[in-house]
Amino acid sequence: MLLKLVTYNLHKGKNILGFKYCFKELKKFLDREEFDIGFFQEILGENITDPSIPKQIESLADEKWTTYSFAKNSIVSNHEHGNLILSKYPILSFDICDLSLSKLEKRSALIAQIKIGEISYNFICTHLNLRQKDRYKQIDILLEFIKDNYDEDTPTILAGDINDWNGNVSQYIREKAGFFTLPEIEQLKTFPSLKPVLALDRFFFHKVKMEGLSMRVPSDAKKYSDHLPLFCEFTIRTEQ
Repeated sequence: MLLKLVTYNLHKGKNILGFKYCFKELKKFLDREEFDIGFFQEILGENITDPSIPKQIESLADEKWTTYSFAKNSIVSNHEHGNLILSKYPILSFDICDLSLSKLEKRSALIAQIKIGEISYNFICTHLNLRQKDRYKQIDILLEFIKDNYDEDTPTILAGDINDWNGNVSQYIREKAGFFTLPEIEQLKTFPSLKPVLALDRFFFHKVKMEGLSMRVPSDAKKYSDHLPLFCEFTIRTEQ
């Protein structure tokens, strides 16, 4: 079975300079891409002062992605703000691992168990801190949380805005937890969107039986966020 994934920092639905909302155009772009599971960061949830305002989550999900999970990290402009996983496949359950190291930088990892065929997978969406030493700590917290709460043999896909501009934390993830990724992913630059020079957005895989893994960064999405989306495709075995 062919599986198409995307990880994307949505910048709250604003363009790179942050002064213009372009969420409708962003949604049209994602609708055209027809992905199966999406990992999104910096998306707005409910407005805490006016619940009648449409949520970006529900607007994005629409009829195509029938299940989703959301993890609120903070409140921004009276909106819930955090991580989202959208899926065309059933989400069996989800957890939120708190990765906040200070009151000034609230972070989390959203872990959704999703069944594809006869196999359940852990899909993890996160957005790590700006400081490298913080990112090491957050990965340690996340790995300990997974160890304490999940079977170590469960196929796992970790994705998000890792903020790992020099690749050091990605190497740490590979060496400490046995995750793998494509070597060339560090050349797939996603930030800033108008002229990307940094590879901040990543995918990592653990015990996922796959073949034909490929990744790409579409340049035609530069108007919709301060990041570009990172897509990956591969064929998976869906039987036990």
